[in-house]
Amino acid sequence: MSAETLLPLIGTVITGLVTLTGVIITNKTSGDKIQADMKIHQAVIENELKNIERRIDENEDIVNQVPRLDERVRNLEKRLSVKT
Repeated sequence: MSAETLLPLIGTVITGLVTLTGVIITNKTSGDKIQADMKIHQAVIENELKNIERRIDENEDIVNQVPRLDERVRNLEKRLSVKT
């Protein structure tokens, strides 16, 4: 092979390697950004889930109080009916 055919071939190989390196760097950077975004979204989801669990616990407390309140109302009604 002569130098005239080798120079364009070498130039093409170098251009291809530079392009490949750029693509690899871009993909890695994009992947890192996606992972960081996913971590943020996961943290937000976990926080929202904790808030929902807290609200459920509060509602369960209220639901658990209803039978006791019903019993107190019945007792008060009995007291009132006995006094009159």
